[in-house]
Amino acid sequence: MKTNNIRFFLILILAFQLQASTYFEDGVKAFQKGNYEVAFKIFSDLARNSINYKSDIDLYLARSALETGRFFEALIAFERILIEVDERDIERINLAKFGLANTHVALGEIESAKNLYFEILENSPPPYMKKKVISILQISHLTVTHTFHSRLSDNIPSKNH
Repeated sequence: MKTNNIRFFLILILAFQLQASTYFEDGVKAFQKGNYEVAFKIFSDLARNSINYKSDIDLYLARSALETGRFFEALIAFERILIEVDERDIERINLAKFGLANTHVALGEIESAKNLYFEILENSPPPYMKKKVISILQISHLTVTHTFHSRLSDNIPSKNH
């Protein structure tokens, strides 16, 4: 009898994980199609109820919250990623900081955004992200002082690389 209960419980867990996985994929598809409201609902549900994909859920939750103007929720989710992420996962750290910086810009917190953008540049981002951050800093006139200009130019790749 006890063995049957354990088997039933394991089957139930596996079924729930499979359903959560499918639901997660639905959320990713919604996000990629620009259906941010649907994506936000799915990732909010998963964040409350799922035991898998935690940091992926948080990343999509944060990004869909930002896209739908839910800046407080975006801040919390991006911060949670930074708290929980393995410090060796530089790509995820950079993605979370980039989203967090964009959220600060949306909230008018330019100084906080600027600091995060420079942290990204100091953290060896991939070329596409480096280019995007530099462009944001230049277009937004966030590079105000000589110190920031020199920090920025230190991160621009030379033609030889």
